[in-house]
Amino acid sequence: MAYATTRASSDEQRLTLKTAFRLLLRQVGKLDYIAGAVTRLTPGSMSKAGNPQEDYYPPLDAILDLEIAAGRPVVTEALARLQGYRLEVMADAGEVDLMQESTAATAKLGAWAGAVMAAMADGSLTHAERVSLRTQARDIIDQWQSLHDRLARVATGGGI
Repeated sequence: MAYATTRASSDEQRLTLKTAFRLLLRQVGKLDYIAGAVTRLTPGSMSKAGNPQEDYYPPLDAILDLEIAAGRPVVTEALARLQGYRLEVMADAGEVDLMQESTAATAKLGAWAGAVMAAMADGSLTHAERVSLRTQARDIIDQWQSLHDRLARVATGGGI
């Protein structure tokens, strides 16, 4: 089988990928550890994949394993940049819900503050006004407590 002698990517671009791969390996750890705990590649194949003198590149699944272990898409970011793109972190549905819920809670707190000012405009609070404001305040406190609890779960490694 004959292979193309020209490639769409340049030598410089491929060297950038090799550099990114070596940086990724350094972020994850020693080759012996990586081979046993992170990816299916052997230390020799990882060394070869990072060697600028070799026309050998790591398989995609190995890059995925390593980037997950590193906590950052080092090679994937380099691939995107080399093609004129930029990666952005996507907010998951839980984070979007959290933002919407916090916005709604803030609006509710603002409305409650307005209700307190309106109720006190005459200089006193009636029994009915006190009961209404306390009920609204309890609802607001419960909503903020829910937000607090969700954030606490995230801080301890749980989901939103």
